[in-house]
Amino acid sequence: MKKRRSVRRPLFNLQSGITILLCGLLLTAAGCQKSASSPEAAKPKTLRVARASEPEWLNPVAGHQHADSDQAIFRGLFKINEKNELVPDMAESWEASPDGKVYTIKLRSGIIWQDGKPFTADDVKFTIETVQDPKNHSGLRKQLDRIEKVEVVDPLTVRISFPNRCPPFRAS
Repeated sequence: MKKRRSVRRPLFNLQSGITILLCGLLLTAAGCQKSASSPEAAKPKTLRVARASEPEWLNPVAGHQHADSDQAIFRGLFKINEKNELVPDMAESWEASPDGKVYTIKLRSGIIWQDGKPFTADDVKFTIETVQDPKNHSGLRKQLDRIEKVEVVDPLTVRISFPNRCPPFRAS
């Protein structure tokens, strides 16, 4: 019977040593961020998104080619929170009709476009109708094709009607 030789390996080799060193540097650097109360923290921030290729457009109505970038750049009426619940974003609240076919959405006041003009119910109506228009070939059209009608109730209220009950919405 052959006797097995045990091979002694060092506890740390060069590769594991470099990995531990890099992790330590990253953890140290993470702790060196400016505090939220410092003057530097109040400065505008820059969002950088790594892409494998240049986007053809930065208009979310044009499609969903870069949905991850669009979500980082653009806001919606609603969003999904960390509990996977539908919550208002640019909307302030919403109310469903008893049959679940009509949703009245109250928009947040004080939201402005980059040109200084206020965000209104007319903007919501325009966006939905632009996406639904077959001439625009929007990649988002299928997501909004169940909407039957969009009405502006007042500058901060929009009413959206569906032909059937719309289960993704829940009354608030």
